[in-house]
Amino acid sequence: MSLPDRGRSSSAVLRLVNDRRAQAGCRPVREHPALARAAQRQSAHMARTETLTHSGPGGRRPGGRLAAAGYRWSRVGEDLAQGQPDAATVVREWMRSPGHRRTLLTCAYEHAGVGVSGGGREGPWWTVLLASRR
Repeated sequence: MSLPDRGRSSSAVLRLVNDRRAQAGCRPVREHPALARAAQRQSAHMARTETLTHSGPGGRRPGGRLAAAGYRWSRVGEDLAQGQPDAATVVREWMRSPGHRRTLLTCAYEHAGVGVSGGGREGPWWTVLLASRR
């Protein structure tokens, strides 16, 4: 399976998430470099290990990975997925899951980062990380 250009996929995910947030009455989240780095590293880690997991290298959970990326957070959420061929499909599937939907539509989040990695035989591997500063 070929993976679309990472930049377009990341931008498309963020645009689609913000469309859903607007429909729910939430302000859009803005891309933040620290969240984008942490999300991309998580997607690459999952592709390398072929494991869908909220634990990253060294066992760090989303908040720990964000802190390591230099972001001082007060609230953090993360949605993961594996195998969806494009941004529209992954966001649609997240919105169908109550837990994932709740993460995406938490109006308190102000920043986001998206990671996608095509590695492994079951990819692409998707991560969306949302957070608010402390």
